[in-house]
Amino acid sequence: MAVFPEDLIKLLFAVIAGGLIGAVREFRHRAAGFRTIILICLGSTIFTILSLKLGGEVSPVRIAAHMVTCVGFLCAGVILEKGRRIVELTAASTIWLTAALGMGIGGGYYSLIVAALAAAMLILWLFPRIEEWIYNVREVRTYEVVLRTRSKVSPEIRGGGFAPEPPNFQGYFSLGCVT
Repeated sequence: MAVFPEDLIKLLFAVIAGGLIGAVREFRHRAAGFRTIILICLGSTIFTILSLKLGGEVSPVRIAAHMVTCVGFLCAGVILEKGRRIVELTAASTIWLTAALGMGIGGGYYSLIVAALAAAMLILWLFPRIEEWIYNVREVRTYEVVLRTRSKVSPEIRGGGFAPEPPNFQGYFSLGCVT
């Protein structure tokens, strides 16, 4: 079987696409980093090329279809339970997306892959900042304001839900506030 220049271009494109996504993961010190994502994209591209060439007209997507199952298994192995939380979902979904990008590259759907790659880069770079903002907005904070004075705190300040003075300290009260 001969190697065609178009196949080499597909392989190069897979390395670049996987490298871009993997670089973002590596930059943030996340699981499934630079080399892993490149290899997943490259491997899925090769499987798709081979599926189209070996399947012929009878079953051109047979190998690629089984590859989806294998990638799902790989993703399931990445997801972990840590205490009461499930972690590494983004790593698993990045693997899943990267395999899909590789399949698209192997099939020759370049414009679709460029658009999906741009969306993925936007999601991986911008959305963590949006998630942090959402986390900060929904986070419950408790503040305690402590005022120490030289004289006794007046009964008006102590009343109405404020904490009473401790018996050993003159002029102390605490105000709790939840935002």
